[in-house]
Amino acid sequence: MIKLTSRQWGFAILGICGVLFVLMIIGAATSTDKPPAKPPAAAEKPIATPPPKPAPPPKPEPPAFTKSQIEKLVIVTVGECNREKVKRVQAISVVPMQGDLCEIQIDFAGDDSLSTNLMRKGMLNDMRKLAKGMWAAYPDRIGELAFVASFAMKDQYGKLSEDPVASITLNRSTL
Repeated sequence: MIKLTSRQWGFAILGICGVLFVLMIIGAATSTDKPPAKPPAAAEKPIATPPPKPAPPPKPEPPAFTKSQIEKLVIVTVGECNREKVKRVQAISVVPMQGDLCEIQIDFAGDDSLSTNLMRKGMLNDMRKLAKGMWAAYPDRIGELAFVASFAMKDQYGKLSEDPVASITLNRSTL
């Protein structure tokens, strides 16, 4: 009889488990078990084929828009300009892009306020409102939106002119 230490017993058990594991893998790989056969059908039933799916309805045309519609949307969204004799919408440019998408640029007059900081915040708030309104009205047509806010600026000779003071450009990925 062979006398084994506790450490040797551990290795012996580990070796036996390893051999059994390898035998299980080999037995599973060479198994000749076949899936159970289907019971014989009394009579072959014809397979019912589903009716063909109807063609999807044509995609509706995206709503067309004109410069006058955009101008009305600007007035409804941000209101009239609070400066006298200044039109809110100065210019609108619509440039077709690929597919049905368009690049739209809206130049508008900014409102006067108590301080320069409040004017800037008011113009940025107007741009935010316009972006939301345009996207809600024409989500399938807008490829890029550009807003340019202008305000009366005085040059070194004291002459007033309406110059751009804030602008932002948004495309489909940033809307």
